Amino acid sequence: MKPALSRSLLRRMKRRNAITIFLAAVLLSGCSSTIPSRPEATLREDVTLTLKHPERWTLPSGLTVMYLPDDELPTVQGKLYLRCGSLYDTPGKFGVATAAL
Repeated sequence: MKPALSRSLLRRMKRRNAITIFLAAVLLSGCSSTIPSRPEATLREDVTLTLKHPERWTLPSGLTVMYLPDDELPTVQGKLYLRCGSLYDTPGKFGVATAAL
């Protein structure tokens, strides 16, 4: 059997919930006035995007290395892409490109 909550505790909980709902309504009503009615009404700056082109090297083994420096964070990241799979199989010889990996 659960103990019954006292009336004063129930009144405080109802008051706290009412205050929370009131504050949420006030905050949300303030947010709605800042949203423009049309997208064209927003102020925006012209954005220019400059793409960096990676440096490319081809090693004597035929491996192509692409280098793109990014000084934003002191980290190093590497990715390896291999040309293998059923796309590179010769006709009549299935699975050779994958097995050669």
